[in-house]
Amino acid sequence: MRSTKMPARNGRALPIPRNCCWMSSIRARVRANAGWPGMAPANIYAAVDAESQRLHPVQLSNYRRPERGDGIATVPVNVDEQGRHAGAELARGSGSPELDRAAVEATYQWTYTPASSNGVPVRGRVRIVVSGETL
Repeated sequence: MRSTKMPARNGRALPIPRNCCWMSSIRARVRANAGWPGMAPANIYAAVDAESQRLHPVQLSNYRRPERGDGIATVPVNVDEQGRHAGAELARGSGSPELDRAAVEATYQWTYTPASSNGVPVRGRVRIVVSGETL
């Protein structure tokens, strides 16, 4: 019987028979990120429209690299079923309050594509990463 190794919680690999029917079902669900029956997927991602990002760039004048931090802000944005902005918060600051504020403000001007589950639009999130070096 051939086996494959799958990681366990403690970091050790456990041998699992390849021809085991219930295990192949679990593998398929993990690959599809479909979760268990009756449960939503763990992560549902929306998308930001690239054209709206181009038309409404992050506005920041006279950017200087901060003394502390790496100059990269991470902003998760909640997107509703219609693709509208449903809230954003700064998840990881850049070290520059001006860059952080500009990154969050820019997300309110962009348009989004909602996430979908089985072809139906659902609420989701999109993670925006803004680097001060590329502005």
